[in-house]
Amino acid sequence: MKQFESEIRIKIKDFLHFEKKLYNLNGEIIEKYSFIDYIFLPIKEINWDLKTKCMRIREYIGKNESKILFSHIKIHKYKKFQFKQSVYPGGKLNLYTGNRIYAENILKDLGFKHSFTIEKSKGYLYKIPKTPDCNEFIIALEEITYWRAEKTYDKKVIFLAELEVWADTYEEISNIFKNRLEILQIPNKEILSDSVPYYLSKKLKI
Repeated sequence: MKQFESEIRIKIKDFLHFEKKLYNLNGEIIEKYSFIDYIFLPIKEINWDLKTKCMRIREYIGKNESKILFSHIKIHKYKKFQFKQSVYPGGKLNLYTGNRIYAENILKDLGFKHSFTIEKSKGYLYKIPKTPDCNEFIIALEEITYWRAEKTYDKKVIFLAELEVWADTYEEISNIFKNRLEILQIPNKEILSDSVPYYLSKKLKI
């Protein structure tokens, strides 16, 4: 099961406060990133649920490169703890790499239409070192702007963190998540098992 990505998100109310918490854990920024996801939905009614399936064009800011990425997930629950896991090995499937215009035309040919946009303008990967109570782990902290395709003037901003686990059993995955959340002092009400596109689509009422 280690080849399948398991993931949860954490809702962040105060970006600077959370950042300080990571520094207090001796967290170190090991990577910065930024990209834009253009989320596409089928034009015709087919067996498609954004809760579990997502088709997107990912455009890397500052690079002349875009990718068509398809993701399919399942929500798993182990002893009341929920997390999402990829259906296919490796997580997101890269269907195309190249020019964004070509990527858009490919998805149009396949019967998809741009629905909304997610911009991760500030993304940081923090490495949290090993402690007596927890092994070393990586956490992502992101500032996210999102808007409907037809309403570019109406943009909203949220902050989320992300934890990923690659392990062999649901019990092991759940225990690793719980251990990291305890170290981070995250209450259950702040945990999301939904994918980011699905979570934001509900906020946009799509």
